[in-house]
Amino acid sequence: MSGTFDNTNKKSTPLDNFTHLRQINLIILEEYLFLSEVLSLMLKNFGLTTIHKATSLEEAKEICEMCAAKGPYHAIDFAIVDLVPPNNYGLHFLDWVRHHPSNTLQYIPVIFTTNDARKKIILNGRDHGANEILIKPFTAYNISKKLLSIINHPRNFIRSSSYCGPTRRRKIMAYEGTEKRLTKPEDIRVVYEENVA
Repeated sequence: MSGTFDNTNKKSTPLDNFTHLRQINLIILEEYLFLSEVLSLMLKNFGLTTIHKATSLEEAKEICEMCAAKGPYHAIDFAIVDLVPPNNYGLHFLDWVRHHPSNTLQYIPVIFTTNDARKKIILNGRDHGANEILIKPFTAYNISKKLLSIINHPRNFIRSSSYCGPTRRRKIMAYEGTEKRLTKPEDIRVVYEENVA
């Protein structure tokens, strides 16, 4: 079978049943073109059709602003960004997105990829506002799980003087100890809450 791609033995991924993925507008910020192409092919195999690729911070910013200017149906829906390339494009990109004046760009879900799985690297990505962290080398299955996590379990967005991004809490755990808060939970009025179960 020279020159053709045999898809008969393709492993299934959690994204196989998501037919609406072709509507997603995604950007990949990866300094190495080969890795960007491999990732792009995996995403196209899921059904994504609009994938922008950038190899520099300036190029990624330009693509995001150009897409946002075309309107909400053309804005970037997801970003997959290398966390620690030699020029720290990933962290600079995320800081730029999270502090951008446009709401269209501020809330872009960002998946960081990294080949450095040390705890301080992971926490650094999380503390800059990444939605998910993906450790290299990764498989199509790993990517699909991260995308589905963002789609199916969106987290509330937090904006404070020291942090801007999705809430870092993955699960609500009961507190054991003396309650020291001045405001009791029954005295709190929620004025807006999205995705209430």
